[in-house]
Amino acid sequence: MPKNIRAASDTSKRFIVTIWYGWYVSFDAHQISQGKVMNHFLKWQDHVGSRPEKFYKTTLWQGEHAMVGLNCLEPGQTQKIHAHDGADKFYFVLEGSGKFTVGGEDAEAAAGSLIIAPSGIPHGVTNNGSVRLSILVSISPPFK
Repeated sequence: MPKNIRAASDTSKRFIVTIWYGWYVSFDAHQISQGKVMNHFLKWQDHVGSRPEKFYKTTLWQGEHAMVGLNCLEPGQTQKIHAHDGADKFYFVLEGSGKFTVGGEDAEAAAGSLIIAPSGIPHGVTNNGSVRLSILVSISPPFK
């Protein structure tokens, strides 16, 4: 449980915490007492990052059956070709464009494109554009 939040003995109470100019998170006392506070609504732009030595990635959410993450590749950065045995993956391009490889096939993809890499199929991506490539990624089942 967060240190600055205390659960009420009456678990029927609902809390609303403003986190940024009109953005808020709401939850009930029962969720706090069980350590299950979660933001169900995320803006991917709030999680964008950059690393000069390697592409940036962060987990936005992980459940029992799936993981959702954000990968950000600066121009020239690459996610090496790899495969996940026992887990399906998809990329959804949010901004920018790049060259995606799935199963030995290459294709250019831009914002709005969905790329699917089934379990065991080698896949990777290179940002061959001039702006950041931001990709929503999901893997199911997630790595444990």
